[in-house]
Amino acid sequence: MRNTIKIVTLTALLLLGLVVSSTAESDLKGLTVHRDVQYREIVGVDPGLLSLDIYAPEDASGLPVLMMVHGGGWSIGDKANRSLADTKPRYFCDNGYIYVSINYRLSPAVQHPAHIEDVAAAYAWLTGNVANYGGDPEHISIMGHSAGAQLVALLATDAKRLQAYGLDPAHIDTVICLDGAGYDIPGRMAGRPGRMLRDMLTDAFGSDGTLWEDASPTLHVTEAGSYPPFLILYTRRVDAPGQSMELAEALRSAETFAWEGEAADKTHMTINRDVGTAEDWVTILIMDLLADGSIGD
Repeated sequence: MRNTIKIVTLTALLLLGLVVSSTAESDLKGLTVHRDVQYREIVGVDPGLLSLDIYAPEDASGLPVLMMVHGGGWSIGDKANRSLADTKPRYFCDNGYIYVSINYRLSPAVQHPAHIEDVAAAYAWLTGNVANYGGDPEHISIMGHSAGAQLVALLATDAKRLQAYGLDPAHIDTVICLDGAGYDIPGRMAGRPGRMLRDMLTDAFGSDGTLWEDASPTLHVTEAGSYPPFLILYTRRVDAPGQSMELAEALRSAETFAWEGEAADKTHMTINRDVGTAEDWVTILIMDLLADGSIGD
């Protein structure tokens, strides 16, 4: 039984692109890489969970920054996963960006708001320190896949997360959400998710409902709020279209730019894995948003 579980777990990790990268150093030639930079200290917590990797062009100075937040159901994943570290550093650095991939504490060891508190701390650390690595602290965008999409959306819609650092969501340049389906946790729970999904959600957000609304980006958006531009993409997996469209609608009601659409030719894995590859249309949309804060006609 144990061997079977190990095989199933490894298969799941491979399908999600959550195996740690073996990117050859030759693939990073011309880049300056700073690994395992600690952005926060919490007694008793593995420093690796509170660290980030910074990839920069050599002699970088004043470049815009893209901070990436990994997925994995709030319970697995790492900043050096292949889907994050194989092609993205080279692509974004070659296109004039500092690329940063972060870790955060994982469930079931912690529940919300631990994940978002770490993401907020990482973002705030970048605003105070990324200039030392060639980045522009006034131009930081955030991107997340799956659970990471929920986290970047929450960072950009729940003002109290950044207020602790004297910042607010308007400081964020742009937000890119890749196939999230956790933008409205009460809505997901009301949909009677299967056992595996329910267990994942309750591990991350509890079972009694007290944390669900607080963890839901869509429910934090108000018409009076001020939010950065969003790119929200989804695949045909359960609840991703509805959750994504509802978040986009809420943002547009607040007169915020929000471009949402289906990646019909992608899967939950490939929508993230393909970002940073030549001629990938999702990557082209991302670059459009990063450059202009909107998507061209």
